Amino acid sequence: MRLRSFCGALFFATICCLPLARAQVNFDLGIGFGTARDASNNMGIDNLNSVNPLNESGPCNPNDGDIYCQKTTALSGFDLGFMGDWMITKRYGVGAEITVTPAHQNYMQPPVSSAAILPGQAVSPLEYRQEFFDFNGIVDPINQKRFQLQIQGGIGVSHTGLALNESGCVASICTSAFEPIGSANHFQLHVGVGLMIFVTEHLFVKPQVDLHYVPNLTAQFNSVLVPQYMVWVGYGWH
Repeated sequence: MRLRSFCGALFFATICCLPLARAQVNFDLGIGFGTARDASNNMGIDNLNSVNPLNESGPCNPNDGDIYCQKTTALSGFDLGFMGDWMITKRYGVGAEITVTPAHQNYMQPPVSSAAILPGQAVSPLEYRQEFFDFNGIVDPINQKRFQLQIQGGIGVSHTGLALNESGCVASICTSAFEPIGSANHFQLHVGVGLMIFVTEHLFVKPQVDLHYVPNLTAQFNSVLVPQYMVWVGYGWH
């Protein structure tokens, strides 16, 4: 939690400091939309109807024939991002990016049998939210008035938060709430390539492909390499 707070504060400080340098350097602010992808690690989690009450939401082997053992899902879903970059010279600069899945995603695949679901129980009560925090050096090998090829490389943090989706109904009034049950923070390396296209003097669109190398992410998903595809829309001061 301290690591997330530090990264958030550092990103906020980076953004706040950008206007101070307006007269000397170029900088850009943007919001992004996209997705990150990683396959399931094929691990299993016992659902709330487990024959072993002591192992509810605990690890299990999906290949043992346990109908209450649900496989973990892949990393996917819609990502929302925020970015800021500070070009100290025409070719070189620094920047920061944050991407997050705004809505919780199912972390458990549907069970193989309907008998594994209690009446009123969510099919996949365990859900996750993925976040990436990146701090990068930037190189613009091509820098023209209307378009720029931007290459980024840096370090950051991957955060995976898990929560139980608790829902219930009373007198036809249904509610749903998320109870956090744990999280995992991992150091990451990040590289990205984007093409910044200025549709006006200041407004830009930037399709970007990123690759996150996250050691130990296999505890939550399949691979330590996570590709991400984003489209950024923003405003540049030049």
